[in-house]
Amino acid sequence: MMSSDEGNGPEGELDLARLVTRGFESPDLDYKAPGGWTQWSDAEKAELIRDLASMGNSHRPGWIIIGVEEGDAGTFVGAGITDDQASGFDPTPIGLWAKNYIDPPIQFRIHKPRLDGRLYAAIQVQPFQTVPHVCVRNYGSVLHEAAIYIRTDACQTAKISNAAQMRALIDRATTNSADALVARIDEIYRRAGSAARLSVAATDARALFGQQLREIEELPGGAS
Repeated sequence: MMSSDEGNGPEGELDLARLVTRGFESPDLDYKAPGGWTQWSDAEKAELIRDLASMGNSHRPGWIIIGVEEGDAGTFVGAGITDDQASGFDPTPIGLWAKNYIDPPIQFRIHKPRLDGRLYAAIQVQPFQTVPHVCVRNYGSVLHEAAIYIRTDACQTAKISNAAQMRALIDRATTNSADALVARIDEIYRRAGSAARLSVAATDARALFGQQLREIEELPGGAS
């Protein structure tokens, strides 16, 4: 789902205010200097797509906030963006750009809060549901085909570079897929009215996914 939210209500504005004024980045929060999607170069747009993919490969929702400048000693200060810059942050063109380079599609939502008289673009990115986001096309030195981007503990976007990172992603994908299958079985057996059979089926589904993962790891060239 891609959508835009001009007004977030008091509670949403409060949450966004905390993110904007926090003053430091984290694996689930990235700041970007003032700018606009329609004014950015294609390379800058590709960088945003790469960051969206990395957030989407996380285990929890992430935020990219445009309009926050880096100040002294690594701190960040809210500067805001212009109305014209904010108007360019539309989910449709950004989503089309992302779809051209990343598969499966990234699920995100765009908020445009006005805090203390300053306007910001805040992009909320949802974690992948079943399959991690993979880059499917090159773009210069920014995006690389077959790369899987993640958000590191150093608050940077990077390709997966070691077995531990890959295993963590595989484990999350397996868990998500198992949960999706269990939910489907749940729906089927609820209609059939058999709670006992549901419990057995859910347990079998999780065991099956665990067995499949072990078999993949034992294959030549498999994840290990």
